[in-house]
Amino acid sequence: ARAAAELRLSKPTPRGDAAASASLDLVKQAETWLLDHEVQAQKKHVQLQTKKERIEALLNSAIEVFQSNGNEENCKILEQAIEVAQVAQVLPELRVKARRLIESQRNGANRKAQKHEQMLLRLVAQLEASRAEEREQSITSTSSSSSMDPTLKLAKRRHQEQVLLKQLAKGINDAPREGVPKDAISNIQAAMQSFEEKRRLEAKTEVKLRSLLYNEANVQELAEQIEMIRERPDQIGPAGNKLILEIEDKIAHSMEELR
Repeated sequence: ARAAAELRLSKPTPRGDAAASASLDLVKQAETWLLDHEVQAQKKHVQLQTKKERIEALLNSAIEVFQSNGNEENCKILEQAIEVAQVAQVLPELRVKARRLIESQRNGANRKAQKHEQMLLRLVAQLEASRAEEREQSITSTSSSSSMDPTLKLAKRRHQEQVLLKQLAKGINDAPREGVPKDAISNIQAAMQSFEEKRRLEAKTEVKLRSLLYNEANVQELAEQIEMIRERPDQIGPAGNKLILEIEDKIAHSMEELR
């Protein structure tokens, strides 16, 4: 009887078989989910690593190009590469390096641009000083003597001005590449054009005065013409002042003859 009872207890029942089968299915499902999760994680890691390597190659390439030529276009490319790495949240140290490189280059570019702008401003100042000095000397030339012939002195000054103008024109042409701001370039260019226009007007007045000097017009007409010219002193250069004095002497001499 005892053996029969033990036999009945050890024999699987339909309910027990179902429970065991369900447990096995749950285990298999869990194992499958874990395996899939591990595979997906591994795949994601590989993708992230590949993406990181691509971004690193892109950023390193942008840094190398920027170091060889730090112009504005290459700076924008490097900034875009930094932004890509920032969005992907990768390569923090390399991003910092790139930003410092841009900052350093900009600081250096600013100093370089300022130096170039100051050089242009010095050339403009030299031109204006030359003209001011020439006008001052033309006023005092009648009461002072000079060891150098006035004509030779004027020719030498004009040559120096032409040299300065050529240097200034070249400097203005190079200014954008040197990073000088556009408004500063425009102002310097306007100053150069203003100087050239003043010299052009002085030359035009000189031509007119020479024609008056050898004109046989009456005294009154000559005096009126001289008076009109004197109303625009900014258009009268040293040579013009000298011609005015000669014409006024001519007028005075003619008036003496009329008496």
